[in-house]
Amino acid sequence: MKDELIIYSINCNFIPIFPTGFLCISRKVFEVISKSRPDLNYTEIQRGTDLLERIEYFDYFPQGVKNGEWVGEDYSFCDLWTATGGKIYVYPNMTFSHYSSNDTYTGNFYNFLKGYTDEQATEANEKPEI
Repeated sequence: MKDELIIYSINCNFIPIFPTGFLCISRKVFEVISKSRPDLNYTEIQRGTDLLERIEYFDYFPQGVKNGEWVGEDYSFCDLWTATGGKIYVYPNMTFSHYSSNDTYTGNFYNFLKGYTDEQATEANEKPEI
């Protein structure tokens, strides 16, 4: 309850799924998911210097067909977390940039939801009513 009060005080909202590239994920989330879904543990054999070594992994980002639709790794991760009763919070009025080798992509989720381009939001100098 205390955490939820803090979340609300900074205008965060619940959201069922969200791209994981901009999530801040607590270690606890991974611990809870791995305990709730032991079927996602797997081992891989890797060649060391002279030995074959079995390394254990956990598929936190499974992707594939679910109920007849393709589900990517971001949304699958969110599904795993919310299936445990976990919640995903989003603070929508934050501008992020993603840098690739060729370009920079910048956006604001609140402006996107309102249908504004970044230029329109800047011109309107709109303050969100969250």
